[in-house]
Amino acid sequence: MKLRNLLYFSILSMLATQAFGLAHITSIDLFMKKIERGNTVAYFTADWCFYCKQFEPTINTVAIKFPTISFLQVNVNQAEAIALTFSVSSLPTVLYFKDGKLVDRTRGSMSQRNFEAKVKQVFNL
Repeated sequence: MKLRNLLYFSILSMLATQAFGLAHITSIDLFMKKIERGNTVAYFTADWCFYCKQFEPTINTVAIKFPTISFLQVNVNQAEAIALTFSVSSLPTVLYFKDGKLVDRTRGSMSQRNFEAKVKQVFNL
């Protein structure tokens, strides 16, 4: 059962990345361009972060459910300037933007149900 769930989440993660553009951002210029229009969710992570790895299938699954929202992934080891600009001091952190303006943030991992509810609440869906 656990192996099947792991395989399921791996496939969803791959689909979200390929089909819905869970963009991996490494430059602050590109980040600023991506958030300037529309609704954007920026997920801050690191390779060494255990809770980030637990949360990753959740964000990938939610990205599939909300294709009109841009989902970005920022590895703080590769894009420290972005993390510093937005005062990201714990991982995982999720920032929510509307037309370039930071409107909310969450810290720590959360269930898929809670994350979906947060996305709906922030973006009035």
